[in-house]
Amino acid sequence: MNPEFDKAQGAFNALLATNTPPDLDGGPRPGVTPLKTLALDVDKFTHSFPLDENVAPLLKCAAFLWHDHHDAAHDLCQDNHSLEGSFLHAMVHRREPDYWNAKYWFRKVEMHPVFIPLAQDAVQTIRTSRLDALTNQVVPGGIWDAFGFVDAVEQAAAKAFKDPTTPVLREIQRLEFDHLTGHLLRLGLK
Repeated sequence: MNPEFDKAQGAFNALLATNTPPDLDGGPRPGVTPLKTLALDVDKFTHSFPLDENVAPLLKCAAFLWHDHHDAAHDLCQDNHSLEGSFLHAMVHRREPDYWNAKYWFRKVEMHPVFIPLAQDAVQTIRTSRLDALTNQVVPGGIWDAFGFVDAVEQAAAKAFKDPTTPVLREIQRLEFDHLTGHLLRLGLK
């Protein structure tokens, strides 16, 4: 284990502390940190750790998105065409909701390194919930399908997020955030 990574991950996760994980749509939900406060907190975080200058804005984008500040998150990722920037951009559009645009940005991501552990965790989450059909849609053949996840979110939205898949999809979205922000921290720590 890397003690610096563990410390940074703990500090970043503290920035994401909310009563509930993000909704699948735009929110806002109660208990999020106001944008100005969050921006200052993230800036303190990024100055406390030796982070690569290209990764710090992506972590800020992730924190903004977690706290339902979609416009601010979009501003940070829209011109970043790295795999990680495109991944965050796709997540922003999925939550707006703008499902077609989310898929456009996921096409730019192709096969991201976090898809492997995300698929494994998603399978476990779905298996626990006994929604086996969701496995075929989101993790067919054990491989993460970002487009299938977008479709599953869109289908849940069509039912006003009042079906049994919604809590499972929210948990998978939380896992997606965890894996992506962990990846960003590993990339960014010098």
